[in-house]
Amino acid sequence: REEYWANHRLMAELGWRLAAHLPKGKNAWDKTHFEIAIVGKQYEARVLSRGPQPFDEAASIESLLRDLREEMRRAQPELGLWYAMKFGLYADGRVMPNFEYDVRPTIGGEPAPLAEAQADLARAPRPERWVPKWLA
Repeated sequence: REEYWANHRLMAELGWRLAAHLPKGKNAWDKTHFEIAIVGKQYEARVLSRGPQPFDEAASIESLLRDLREEMRRAQPELGLWYAMKFGLYADGRVMPNFEYDVRPTIGGEPAPLAEAQADLARAPRPERWVPKWLA
């Protein structure tokens, strides 16, 4: 898993674009944490630095993250689309992601709009047993 994401072209691009946020520590395991939410047309990206904070590069990485989301949907269509992503940016620029397909994300401090999530589900259907309860 780590090797796959360390060599993934979109993760490499993401690490490059967020270079200003490389961790200040000297250890290989030091990382900067980020949270992403994408639900339909809604998008929010935050860096977790003394609590969730907006950051300057958030708008410039949106299309990259949407491309990643679509690429993953095409690779495993039965999973549908992920709604949230957390990732760590390590000192060497590697990005290690964790995707949430079932959790209802928050955008602007509120639960993501159901209509937007339902539009995603209609565009990228999943087997009924894999549709989260909040979305069913």
